[in-house]
Amino acid sequence: MNIEDLKSKALAATPGPWCAQTKDHAVFTTCGQPDNWMALARKDEDCEFIAAANPAAILELIAELEAVKSERDELKNLHDAEIALAESRQETIYSLRARIETAEKQEPAQSCMEHSKEVPCEPMQQYEITTPG
Repeated sequence: MNIEDLKSKALAATPGPWCAQTKDHAVFTTCGQPDNWMALARKDEDCEFIAAANPAAILELIAELEAVKSERDELKNLHDAEIALAESRQETIYSLRARIETAEKQEPAQSCMEHSKEVPCEPMQQYEITTPG
């Protein structure tokens, strides 16, 4: 179904409200004026349906459909952004896990004397700073 084609036809049609006169199976474009009939139907139900499917009703349905499609598109964009964020976070998790595994496989840290013979492992001495005066 081409919604734009249906919309242009609804805009070009005789505006409603349309009225059903079930005793004659007729649909009128101007209620209460029998000279303005526009369709004849075989059954009462067909007559009532044609009258109910007037241009204003069709345009309202199209507007609602367009609003729902717009909301759907917004939600899809949000969903796609959330998926991208989750994938990015998952990559970060994998990277951090790999770094942890690499770090765990390395030798434990040596004492400072074993590690560097040039730097003694003594506690730092405390110095008192005095100002002349």
